Amino acid sequence: MTGPDGRPIGLFTKKFGKSLLRSTWLLEQPGQRSVSITERSGGMALFRRIWDFIPWIGDSPFPWKYHFEFQRDSEHVGSFEKKTRFRDHYVISLDDDSLDRILVLAQAIALDALQAR
Repeated sequence: MTGPDGRPIGLFTKKFGKSLLRSTWLLEQPGQRSVSITERSGGMALFRRIWDFIPWIGDSPFPWKYHFEFQRDSEHVGSFEKKTRFRDHYVISLDDDSLDRILVLAQAIALDALQAR
């Protein structure tokens, strides 16, 4: 991803192996250590996966809220929280000013769209 001036600001990728049990993404910015973005609740992640296999019900949107934690190494640097059950309302909190806001917003859109929620 590039900024308005064409300079690279970073990228994010889904970690498919780790995402089998709990969705995990990796956010990378030039010159900084990577940030791991992981579903907060392992139980909710497992329940969401089971939900997809329930006949007829699995075709409807997942009605429970879900949250993601942003961590660099073992340090908490932010969070992504769904605030409403059926609408797309989120709160993104960042504790690290070095994270590029445009990159984090793009990641939040990806979490909503690509997680099929």
